[in-house]
Amino acid sequence: MPPTLTLTKSHGSYVLEGTAGDASLETGKSMRRGEITVSGRTLPVEVNNPRRTGITVGGSSPVLRLDHQDSFLPGSGKAVQWELSRSFRGYRAAVVSGGDRIDLWLPKFHGKSVEVKVDGDWDQLELVALSACFAVLSRRRGDAFRAMAVAGATGHGH
Repeated sequence: MPPTLTLTKSHGSYVLEGTAGDASLETGKSMRRGEITVSGRTLPVEVNNPRRTGITVGGSSPVLRLDHQDSFLPGSGKAVQWELSRSFRGYRAAVVSGGDRIDLWLPKFHGKSVEVKVDGDWDQLELVALSACFAVLSRRRGDAFRAMAVAGATGHGH
């Protein structure tokens, strides 16, 4: 059975549970930017497109990118695929590299934790998992902001 990790909110930040090391994610209210900390190393993370379907880690010298068009992982020469979708129930995402796969699940409304299922051998697993979690959380926040804007613009409820 593949290991399952969980990203949960704790004292204002997100913590990746189920790993051997210390791994956390700090975000702003809009979830367009944040910081990923893995074993004492902190890296900036930000959304890299208006629809919030991809992210870049490392600022001006990216070390990781998850994007439908152009994804790469640190130290990996293997091809990487990034998938992020939403349904009525929630958000699903996957990072796929060769035969290795990380699947993520986040409920649409009531859920502050992201379920992360890991299959295969991943270099810098915590960094990859936290990056993917940030992308999923950011997408959900963006969808919520768009829904509020539409409701406000249409005068719903007045």
